[in-house]
Amino acid sequence: MHSMLGAKFLLLLPLFAITGECCMRGYEEERAKLRQYLGIEWVPDGLDAFNTNQPKPVRHAEDLNCDFSDPAKCKWQNVKRLDSLDFYLFSKEDHTDFPIVQVHPGPSKVPVGDKLLFVGDKKKEEMSAILSSYPIKCQNTTGRLTF
Repeated sequence: MHSMLGAKFLLLLPLFAITGECCMRGYEEERAKLRQYLGIEWVPDGLDAFNTNQPKPVRHAEDLNCDFSDPAKCKWQNVKRLDSLDFYLFSKEDHTDFPIVQVHPGPSKVPVGDKLLFVGDKKKEEMSAILSSYPIKCQNTTGRLTF
């Protein structure tokens, strides 16, 4: 039996400095720039259930698939204490294309209504954000993880 581990989501890592810890309340200016230039809007508290679930080992590779339409069902979490930033849930609100050179990995055209994860900061020092899947039990066959 071929096993495929997959997480179907768009992960955006900005290379420009407009995002800051934009997703927290009080960062309206940064969120307005994200809306203007990328056509995305922060989903307030969008990953709260996602980050508070108790991770349990997944039984099937497809258990890791997630389009973030219902984050509470996703088997992924922001890693605590090993990184300096968190991912936040956003929704594509208009047909603005993403600038290919500045926003990647992922496609430059995202359908309106799609959910995506976004991370960024205004600080000049190196920062990191780590997203971790629930534990994956030992497999007897080949597995594949796609993004």
